[in-house]
Amino acid sequence: MRRTLPALSLLVLAIVVALILMLRTRGPGAQIDALLDQAAPPSVPSGATLDAPTDLPSVEERAQVLESNAQVPAEAQTPLTTALQAELRGRFVFANGSPAAGVKLRLSGFAGNAELVMKHGAPKDWGPFKGESDQDGRFSLRFDPPLALQFFLQSEYSGCAPVNWRWFELPPHEVTDIGEVVLAVAGSIHGLVVDSAGKPLPGDWRAGANSSYKPPGDGGDTTRTSAKVDPRTGEFLLEGLPPGPARLNARSDMVVNAPGPTVVVRSGETVEANIVYDGPDNSRRIIVTTFCQTLHIFSNPAEGSIVLLGAGAERVAKRVAGSSQNWSFDDLDPGAYTIEVRDPRYLPWSQSDVRPGSNVKAKLRGSAAVALTVLDDAGNAVVDYRLRVDYHTSNTSPHEFEVRGPDVPLPTGGIYDALIPDNITLHVVAAGYSTCSVIVPALAANEVRAVTAQLNHGTRLRGVVLDGTTHTPVAGVRVALSAFIDESKNAAGQARNYQALVDARRNARQTNTDERGRFVFDALPNANYELSARNGARVSTRLAPLELDGGERDVELLLPASGFLVGRLLGPAGASFAGLSLSALPTFIDGDPLESMLDSFEEPANEPGGVDADGNFRVGPLLAGEVEVILKFPDVMVATSFNSSMGLDGPRRLLGKVMIEAGKETRHDFDITAIFPGSLNVSILVNGLPGASLVVLARSDNDATPRGQEDRTAARSDAAGVARLAPLPPGRWKLTVRTDDSSWFWSAETSLQTNPGEQALFVANIVLVEADVTLLADDDGKAFSKRSFVVQGSGEPMLQVKSDAAGVVRLRLPQGRYRILDCGDTPFGWMDN
Repeated sequence: MRRTLPALSLLVLAIVVALILMLRTRGPGAQIDALLDQAAPPSVPSGATLDAPTDLPSVEERAQVLESNAQVPAEAQTPLTTALQAELRGRFVFANGSPAAGVKLRLSGFAGNAELVMKHGAPKDWGPFKGESDQDGRFSLRFDPPLALQFFLQSEYSGCAPVNWRWFELPPHEVTDIGEVVLAVAGSIHGLVVDSAGKPLPGDWRAGANSSYKPPGDGGDTTRTSAKVDPRTGEFLLEGLPPGPARLNARSDMVVNAPGPTVVVRSGETVEANIVYDGPDNSRRIIVTTFCQTLHIFSNPAEGSIVLLGAGAERVAKRVAGSSQNWSFDDLDPGAYTIEVRDPRYLPWSQSDVRPGSNVKAKLRGSAAVALTVLDDAGNAVVDYRLRVDYHTSNTSPHEFEVRGPDVPLPTGGIYDALIPDNITLHVVAAGYSTCSVIVPALAANEVRAVTAQLNHGTRLRGVVLDGTTHTPVAGVRVALSAFIDESKNAAGQARNYQALVDARRNARQTNTDERGRFVFDALPNANYELSARNGARVSTRLAPLELDGGERDVELLLPASGFLVGRLLGPAGASFAGLSLSALPTFIDGDPLESMLDSFEEPANEPGGVDADGNFRVGPLLAGEVEVILKFPDVMVATSFNSSMGLDGPRRLLGKVMIEAGKETRHDFDITAIFPGSLNVSILVNGLPGASLVVLARSDNDATPRGQEDRTAARSDAAGVARLAPLPPGRWKLTVRTDDSSWFWSAETSLQTNPGEQALFVANIVLVEADVTLLADDDGKAFSKRSFVVQGSGEPMLQVKSDAAGVVRLRLPQGRYRILDCGDTPFGWMDN
């Protein structure tokens, strides 16, 4: 069936116009020094407050200041207070390049997940830690990072948008440098929560905005803000947002998420935008939110098991779209209703006298239980123990939960109730004993299963790790002990048990050798294990199967022969090598692909060696023998939506092959003058204004490189609309600019050339056009109401869109010609344009 787009003519526009200015310089020069002098803030009396500058420099000025700042040597690393402490450091500057003194910082920690807490224990009275940037804008926070925590760093400065970071771990005795962070003058969003007719919706709403901006570098997190909506007028004001795209939403007890539009925030300005809620009438709706407390992965009853009784009928709840634990009954008449949960996995639950406009919290409890008796090796009862229940056949993560922690009283009769019926394993942990694991198969609904756990002291495993050349002890080696997976039992031709191997490595017990190369694992359950020791890039050894059957066991692990690669990178006179690293891969190993994947659960297989600003490096330890030396440009994180991102491997260059001598430091210098990195500063104008917080993707443009194997890198534009791609190998690059959520793409018409050691400047002048396009079927003229489509421009990725109730799609795209694909009943047929 052929369909036409009568309202698409507005999109058939001229091909996008780009202003390209290629300026190459060898250094910032005197003009940059003068610019920095002019940008310096006035002196501030003691105790006074310095507000953020509101006069942003031009895109060209900011691009040059970025290059000038990049030449300033980083602060010399200072020793940590203790060997276990970690350090966070960085520097804040304003958009004009001047230092931001007095930025307030707050570091807090929260439990990463239940598994980490069970493994490492939850710390008491940890943090938060507070700090403040000095007169040069620099800060340093030193602290002991508990292994069970993830960490959040927040910055605050009057008049500027807050900047946030999040790390799932901060290893002890390591320095995390967030680099130079540009503070942006904050903007605001004002608007209303309205219905589909544009009428304000009063009620208990809360509006929020999720900015696309993330600070560069490891751990950068988005800025989120929320505010209560005026219950009488539906009005809201969201403040403290960084410039750039931000996505609005509203929620209430009755609405999980009412998505709003994506708006562009401007520094020092307030933009207007409304959030439209076109869902069910909340006054005729009942929401049921289900919980299962400790066993939170079981918070959703089976489909069809939540029912509503009343008005002479029985209705089944429907899952709320986009929610994991919310169910709804819609279009209800006034009156009192009863809600029941009839899933046999849970104890019966019901609530009466529930009226439309209510949100009911259903706290569910599992219907199964175990009566646990714990005995020591002499048959005596043990009461001081911890208990974990493991739903080992579940494909969810986590699937293991602590149901009795330390200092928790023993339940009457040893009965642990509120369990979800399934195949489970009980793990009993008691001081001085090995963990006792008891499988409880097919625990049924409403069953109380009697279970006995017999403890034993297990095995104490002691060992030493020796150097493969000198046979002397090696300190600081990572030693891992995991369950042995017997693959010899696989049938001929059967694929290796990848998931079992991954789970074993992920759950391995780990330790480091002491100064005498020794390690100890206490109270190990008697079983077969795999023991491994790893010291850097592929310098590892394994012992498997290792059978432990009680008592004490001593082992010796001999690492393969290894050495180090030391030397210097050579380049143009006075050049800085900051940001580069080296890795060395053995050329003589026929690696097992599966083993290479498993390496990722322990340590990197080819951990890069640092290169200092002068080009000096030391890489290793490395396996003795021939290695390929690779120059690595920085890896980057690229946004895939407002809430997610993916890693992007930076460019790589093969420098040559070197023979590593056992027990020695092999010296070799590499001249990289011909491939010495330059930089590309991309200044973005969107409809004549700086394009803040946009993603700039660079892909090498080389006809000899197969598609999909090109060098790639990325950067995000700052408040002045400038993105700095550096260090960048010389060559031709194809540029694409897009938003985080891919609501639009723009590509430069021609490739850009960068040369060794030079700075290039590109100005992208993007013109966005807004259009409301009505999509109609030509057979009956009816609108395609709430239907999915994709839009594609010439050579650009496809963008997903959805029409509203009237068949209208609101588009905001760069000038150009586009096609629209109907994703309804003709998913592969193009609609005419």
